[in-house]
This record gives sequence, C-alpha cells and structure tokens, in this order.
Amino acid sequence: MAKVEIKENCERRGIKTIFHYTVLESLPSIVSHRGILCRTERRNCGLVCQEHGWGPYGREEDLEDYVSCSLEPPYGMIRAEEEPLILCEIDSKLIWDDDTLFCPAWSSYHKFDLDYLKEHATVEDFDNMFLNPFSSGPRYFGAEILVKNRVQLGDILKVYFTDRERLNEALQSCTEVIERKGRIGVTIAFITRPEVFKRPPGHYLKHEKYRPNDV
Repeated sequence: MAKVEIKENCERRGIKTIFHYTVLESLPSIVSHRGILCRTERRNCGLVCQEHGWGPYGREEDLEDYVSCSLEPPYGMIRAEEEPLILCEIDSKLIWDDDTLFCPAWSSYHKFDLDYLKEHATVEDFDNMFLNPFSSGPRYFGAEILVKNRVQLGDILKVYFTDRERLNEALQSCTEVIERKGRIGVTIAFITRPEVFKRPPGHYLKHEKYRPNDV
C-alpha cells in the first residue's frame, strides 16, 4: 500500500525524475557495470574510486549500501567540485521502491543515521519532505533519496554535460566500452546543458534551512 501511495504522491507533485551527480571519468564504468553502484557494490566489483566524505559520523559506512540521489540538482555540492562532472537524470520510480529511504536534509547530519532513516520511511515521512501537498521541491536544502544497492542503467534517462567537449569525450569513452562489452540495450540521452550545474537565481528563497530540532 505504501508503495502505491508514494507513487500517487509523486504523481500529484509532478515528480518525474531525480538526480545524481558524479565525476565525468565515472561514466564509462557506469556503462560497463550497467548502473550507478553503491560503495559496497563498487568494492565487490573491485572498482577503485575516490570516495566523498559523508560527514563526521561514519556515515559512509552506515549508508554504504545506498546511492544518494536528490529531488533537484545538488547545486552546493556541485559548486564545490573541481573535476569535470556529469549530472544524471533518473526515473522517479525508484522513489517508491520497497528499499528506498528518504532523508529530509543532508544525510551527513548527525541525526540521520541508518536506524533513523529506516524508521522514517513511511508515506507521511515522504510527505513531510515538502512545503505543501503539491510542491515538487523539498522543504530543506540537501534532501536525499537513498536508493538501495544501485541505480540500474535503464533507469538513467539523461546525462547532462557542461559543454560539448565533455559530451564528445564521454561518447568516445562509452563507445569504447560498448565495442568491448557489446550492446547495452538501453537508450540514454547525452545533453549539453551547462545551466543545470549552476544554482538558479532565488533558489535559496524556495527552501528552509534545516535545524537540529526539525522533523
């Protein structure tokens, strides 16, 4: 029932996609391994990656079985990156997957350990992530959708690039993967769209700042 209700909730809000950003050099690996893998799966596949910190509370171990996604591009984190990036737009159906967790603000905050998130994975908890019954943007900065294990390649609808040069570089590297591995059986749109990597004017005014006593 909760699965159906969360799906209906997303439909009412017009939420059709979620987002995940990563470095450009990760894209061939995503294609090769047919998805965006959580830390545990990357380790099991023998992938050596430069991992982000996940707050001062050992959260990278707590949430190592999850892929962090967001309801909108995470502009603050993107701005802090120095390497070339991609932004993946992903089918929102992963929101109502049985194992998906919702975090109302940055999951690096002390309060949001794995036990807390599992205890707050109801329709009501999802609803409380928003300012009103019809808004599609989250109430707080940093709200996350935590997808268990991996985002399947077929659920990635679009990949955005900052410029045409990066897109061409990605096409070449992914073509090499396909030539080596064979057809991947999915279609993903590669799009140059630099504006999605920059916070739009007035963005801060659309959200509240999370305080420890909230939610």
